[in-house]
Amino acid sequence: MLCINVAEKEKLIYAEENSCTYNAEEKSNLEILSNVPITISSSIKSKIIPSSTQLLTNGVVKDGQPTYEVNVQYRFKAAASFGGAGTFEVVSGSTVSDGTAAQGTVSPVAGTTCGLSPSYSNSEGCYVYTYTMTYHVRNTKSFQIKCTTKGTYNASNVCTVNITLPTSYKDNFLLTYYIIADEQDYSGSRNTSAAGISGRKYKSDFLKAVKMQGSGYTEDGDYIQYNVSSQTYYITSAPKTASGTVPKVGQTIAVDNTIIPRKGSSQLAKVYITSVGFRQAEDAGGAIIGNHIDVFYGTGMPSTEPSWNMTYKSVQYYGNNLY
Repeated sequence: MLCINVAEKEKLIYAEENSCTYNAEEKSNLEILSNVPITISSSIKSKIIPSSTQLLTNGVVKDGQPTYEVNVQYRFKAAASFGGAGTFEVVSGSTVSDGTAAQGTVSPVAGTTCGLSPSYSNSEGCYVYTYTMTYHVRNTKSFQIKCTTKGTYNASNVCTVNITLPTSYKDNFLLTYYIIADEQDYSGSRNTSAAGISGRKYKSDFLKAVKMQGSGYTEDGDYIQYNVSSQTYYITSAPKTASGTVPKVGQTIAVDNTIIPRKGSSQLAKVYITSVGFRQAEDAGGAIIGNHIDVFYGTGMPSTEPSWNMTYKSVQYYGNNLY
């Protein structure tokens, strides 16, 4: 095999690009260079959960699965200068890392072709061209792209892109907190009836708090909750979240389930919230819309509000049902 050092390579490339003449040995070396194929590789440049997606008409979550915005950088390398065009085609029916068929959706955000215009890299000793494409991806752990070049040299390679967790949300979330209202925290007489509960009286301000917070603990030692649909109260053995769990301090948050996964009791997202820590999406609220998280803070009004209340913080998604 004939070896060609960097100096010889640059000399031959310069001669080719500037239509110079060269002797028989140089011509032979140049032919060896021209036969070296283009290599194509890929890597994830960045990965986030976006604010919106073309895949859904509302939010970024469907059936408990979020949408990822993945920026994939493709690298084309060859010993000799090359030109032409590169095309990118999603391979249907590809398999994911655990061997199961990929059933998800992969959609390029814009364009599926690029013009190849490489430059010489002294550090790599060859011509290199990089191109980044953005995909919106749902319900699959990986996907494959067939990348093909047509022009000076033709090459093709199937690049596999693996999606790993955690993934950050693009935008920050407004944080608030909610509680189980404690009737002892409120003044006034217990002279107000609660629609749906017969034979009991409660403090008026307490019932207003239960309506706002969703649940309360009475001076009789009962838990009561408010049903938004029927606009009535009812006694329960324990307060329940929208997903059917009992809320826990240090675990439960209320979210908009079109933004953070929360479906039934089977698809509950685990997230990490800056300044708060790990939490699980279990609850909902009429005022919890969009990038807004309501953190469960226990029974009764706290002596001091949490420092993060009414601030915007970054959030990372770790997957579902990890508690």
